[in-house]
Amino acid sequence: MNKKRKFWDLQEEIQRGTIHNNYFFTDEESYLKDKAFSLIKQALVPDNLVDFNYEIFFGEETRANQIIEALQSPPMMTDKKLVVLRNFQLMHIAHKNKILAYLQKPIPDAVLIIETDKVKVYSGMYAKLTKTIPTYFFYHPYNETEAIRFLREEARALQKSIDNDAAHIMVDYIGLNYLELHSELEKVALFVGTQQAITTDDVKESIGISKGNTIYELQNALAQRNCRQSIKVLENLLANNVAPVLIIIMLARFYATLWDILIQRFQQNRSKTEIERSLGGYGSQQLMRAVDFYKLEQFEIIFATLLDTDKKLKSLDPKLNKTIMQLMVYNLCKNV
Repeated sequence: MNKKRKFWDLQEEIQRGTIHNNYFFTDEESYLKDKAFSLIKQALVPDNLVDFNYEIFFGEETRANQIIEALQSPPMMTDKKLVVLRNFQLMHIAHKNKILAYLQKPIPDAVLIIETDKVKVYSGMYAKLTKTIPTYFFYHPYNETEAIRFLREEARALQKSIDNDAAHIMVDYIGLNYLELHSELEKVALFVGTQQAITTDDVKESIGISKGNTIYELQNALAQRNCRQSIKVLENLLANNVAPVLIIIMLARFYATLWDILIQRFQQNRSKTEIERSLGGYGSQQLMRAVDFYKLEQFEIIFATLLDTDKKLKSLDPKLNKTIMQLMVYNLCKNV
């Protein structure tokens, strides 16, 4: 099996000018995958030639012949053409086999990136894939050290620096999630303006302002089963006089939307692309990411938990509201 490369290895390769003919991206860290796609695209395809030399396909709605035809089409006014095949795990087995056959004799002036969610790479088709082309694993950060390294690199990209204590505070408060860390770092960078160095005081003040906190942040933390972060956001919401009943209403809408997305995907056989288009507007991508953390059979427990919490809020002493809500969050994190 190929070396177990990560995003950082890919980044270093591209900086050295190394571009492979084919790539396999796997696992579930979507933010770093998006960065990797962008890095390769920037290295290969000039902005004014994207329409001619870049194509993206989704496995659940694409045949192998479409991919191969795109690869065979010569690049225009540049050396390479880039073709991305996302959700390869959802492609029909016959078309997967045709893609594997193509990889035995790939076209030199085309670069193909095959992407999957987390799959079993040590057996079957995916084992063949990892032996055939360079494979990169996109994990969520394992620990605080990796998350802090990420913050420092992202700060440099924003032409900022962040001290060690400030980075520790962000990781402790936000958790081990690259997308959320990046989003919050951007807010802090805007908050400090022209100031180059981000300090602990900047982080504390910015987080106090920007994460003050929204129900959407509670939804995100719950989706990832981040119990500690969910409790923190809940407590801040209650401290800012957000009514417990409103929190339950908003969570019920959130989970009902996820439930509907899963029904569309697995009972109505609609593609992720179709569903995301139908959702439209701000938040559709976040919903599509969140739904990957759930299965249809879990929603009976989720709705029962929300209903039970609503009944307790209406029947018990209001002094117990905070405890009731904390128990609800704990159950949604641990028992779903």
